[in-house]
Amino acid sequence: MSWGPLLVNLAVTAVTVAALMLATFGYAMRTRVHAIMDTVWALGFVIIAVVSFFMSAGFGSGVLGRRVLVLALTAVWGLRLSAHIYLRNRGQGEDKRYASLLRRNTGSLAAFVLRRIYWAQGRVMWFVSLPLQVAMYEHAALSAVTWLGVAVWVVGFVFETVGDLQPAPSARRPRWRSIQSCAPCWLAFAGRLPISGTYGSVVNSLIIGTSRS
Repeated sequence: MSWGPLLVNLAVTAVTVAALMLATFGYAMRTRVHAIMDTVWALGFVIIAVVSFFMSAGFGSGVLGRRVLVLALTAVWGLRLSAHIYLRNRGQGEDKRYASLLRRNTGSLAAFVLRRIYWAQGRVMWFVSLPLQVAMYEHAALSAVTWLGVAVWVVGFVFETVGDLQPAPSARRPRWRSIQSCAPCWLAFAGRLPISGTYGSVVNSLIIGTSRS
């Protein structure tokens, strides 16, 4: 594990996430629709993956096969989910969850939403992406355990995609299920396999398994 370059990567992605949250905050304040955060949520993981991929390449760290695999799975998951949420929410106005949150504000609206929506979700995004970033700097070779992780990802991705195609009683399903599905890249690194499947549309829990090669 290349710890020095990884720590630099973590700092850069933290700044990247902060910039993304500020940009999203500015856009939402102009449009008065904070539901755009739902679309940006999944897209943020793709951005983190891209930044980590090129930074690890610049440092000469990690295994190319793993880096490409993590980037590809993250991009496929994140872009699909982001596009789905954008098309679902387009023209619908403010999400009732955000509207309910905004009614609790008693002071500065900008400070309130920046703290309660953007900084809060930005911190979660960066934290949940840690396995993705670590995987970019791992030197262990790909193994059967890696492909087991890919298989779990594929099954979960199919379930989530099919679930999103089904009509729902509510026009908008809770975005927090995306936290359960935001780990398309928990693949083998350091001889271990943290796996999280995209099962948010099937079960209401995060599935994490750990194995040793």
